[in-house]
Amino acid sequence: MVFGDALVLVLALWLAFLSDMLHVGGFEVMPFLGLLAVSLPVWLAVLHIGVSDVRRPTMTGWTVRIVAGALLAMLSEMLLYSGGFAPASARIPILHAELTACLLLVTRFAARRSVYAPGYALAGTQRILLVGFARQARDYAERLQQSIGRRVDVVGFLHAEGDGMADLASLRTLDELLGAHPSEVATGKHDFAVLGSVSGLRRILIEQSIDQVVFCCDEAEFASHLATCEEMGVEAVYLPRVTGKGIAHATVEDHLGLPSVRYTTTPRQRGQLALKQAIDSTLSGLAVLLLLPLFALVALAVRLDSRGPVFFRQTRVTVRGRHFACLKFRTMYVDAEARLEELWAKNEMQGPVFKMRDDPRVTRVGRWLRKFSLDELPQLFNVLRGEMSLVGPRPPLPAEVARYEPWHRRRLSVKPGLTCIWQVSGRNDVDFDNWMKLDLEYIDRWSLSLDLKLILKTIPAVVRGTGC
Repeated sequence: MVFGDALVLVLALWLAFLSDMLHVGGFEVMPFLGLLAVSLPVWLAVLHIGVSDVRRPTMTGWTVRIVAGALLAMLSEMLLYSGGFAPASARIPILHAELTACLLLVTRFAARRSVYAPGYALAGTQRILLVGFARQARDYAERLQQSIGRRVDVVGFLHAEGDGMADLASLRTLDELLGAHPSEVATGKHDFAVLGSVSGLRRILIEQSIDQVVFCCDEAEFASHLATCEEMGVEAVYLPRVTGKGIAHATVEDHLGLPSVRYTTTPRQRGQLALKQAIDSTLSGLAVLLLLPLFALVALAVRLDSRGPVFFRQTRVTVRGRHFACLKFRTMYVDAEARLEELWAKNEMQGPVFKMRDDPRVTRVGRWLRKFSLDELPQLFNVLRGEMSLVGPRPPLPAEVARYEPWHRRRLSVKPGLTCIWQVSGRNDVDFDNWMKLDLEYIDRWSLSLDLKLILKTIPAVVRGTGC
């Protein structure tokens, strides 16, 4: 979709220039490239940041994004035009925005139609037969009704042999079968008939036009009836009865030639995750180059303030328990680790983490570095090496992880970062369990737009010295 949108933008700009050529004549290459360089990032950011699936948002949501993109891109191009770096005609930015918006609406509509296109040759409504356990079948029917753009007709329901519902009258509906409220039955919320037991599957496939059979039953029962669907050329879908607590996301895939369902609690937006890695490498590299003079000044201050090395290397925990050497500017005296046990009784943070506002082990320069988070700048090298990210849960100590409760460990499922929700929420004012909940919230809500928001919030927090 990103590649297709980029092609649409280039095509629309070329058409805008072509239209303008009819009035002024001649094609100007540099203005064409200039407008493209300005508008392309704007359009792609508006269209794709925070979107992981072509089906979401709805067409209304896409329309809002496209209109916003048209306005922002046109404004950007007009600013370029006012600076004398654009073509002679001011019509081109306006025409480009209009053409791009129209073409994107057409392609989005076509893309959504293709996503929901039935897997068979004939167009029209897809006829589905539900087979298995009644409550699971009704849950699936509700999801069908809530899906957008899906043209389906549930022909009926065949109950599983183990459901204890043999010899039912063919006119009974699924709602009646489950003892639904009379108002639900009256409105026909799931008004499709119970056609008997799964033993009648072959007969139903012969007597009625069925495009797809959805099995909501045990694996053994599905396996025994799959051959019937294969024999008669009818598509079969199997819905496993295993369900999580709502945290893990299920992904159906081919694994070594075998059908499998993968359950994961980490972000699934592969394109955005790849872009996040690219952003980490690029921005951390640029930051190291730009901040080299500051690195030198801080290193000199640390060396002059107290005896010991400039950098402090400490073993921290990254993804799923792996260890790495986390870099920081040294902010404590060299005997700080040995004095930790005697100070533990003064710990101001609940849980396994040690936090103390007036820690006597911190040097004079160290207090200043910690106030403005300058001690963590060397972790940009950890980001460059791929051990950390710019945004993510802060990397814990192995001793802290050893005292984690089981639900705390899910924060180790993603790469640690320089900043996170906890970092911009007052740090020491947040107790340990709420800190863990903030990290889990970050994992569950992750998107590139969330990372951008946290980075923008981190900058003023660092400047004000409130992020410590």
